[in-house]
Amino acid sequence: ARDRVFGVLLGLMCMWVVFDRLWSRDALEEMEYLFAHNFEMFAELVDQLLVEDSNQAIKRSRQLRDQITAGFQAVIAQADAVLFEFGPTRQHKLKVREDVRRRQPQLRTLLLVQITYSQYRWQRPLKDLPPAIAEAHIAFDKDVSRTMRALSNEVTRKGPEDVPDIQASATNLQHQIQQYYQDQNLPVSVMGYDVIRLVGSITSILLSLHEDVHSNFASARDRKSVV
Repeated sequence: ARDRVFGVLLGLMCMWVVFDRLWSRDALEEMEYLFAHNFEMFAELVDQLLVEDSNQAIKRSRQLRDQITAGFQAVIAQADAVLFEFGPTRQHKLKVREDVRRRQPQLRTLLLVQITYSQYRWQRPLKDLPPAIAEAHIAFDKDVSRTMRALSNEVTRKGPEDVPDIQASATNLQHQIQQYYQDQNLPVSVMGYDVIRLVGSITSILLSLHEDVHSNFASARDRKSVV
């Protein structure tokens, strides 16, 4: 009995040393790191649309899609672990946890819409598009990628970053598609109409997500500094 009690106490002490003294991040920090990393991988997923080798880009995109999906599960797992952390900052941690969990469905939806948009893009490579539409696609994709990386910086407390006017680039892309068919005296094709709708969906979700992340993490930083 004495040896068992001593063994349990030794185990608890070892766990305390490892997790409270040697471990570099607590559950909240790990959750935020994984959440931010998902944004980084999402930005890389968008960057694949600008890679000239479409076969390589498609292969890498599939890898990133699977990694982001796994990242969603990792964030949820760490969010559950936050519940078992106590201390003076517990309420702050629970608030951040709830904010992150609330955004997960938005990010999942954005991933599905982005993948569908990418499939349309690979059906018509940039070199096969009219120059004005191709340039508008490039500008839009770059703005989406930059916005994703700005979101990652917000979550990791690297500070706010200048965010491009993604609404302007989306509107320009939609206009260029419509203008092309108008100049040809043709109705907008089914593919063109679908791309216009997908661009609008990506923009709407991303703007809402950025506004939410920026406001909540900024206020979370303020609350933490007060604590």
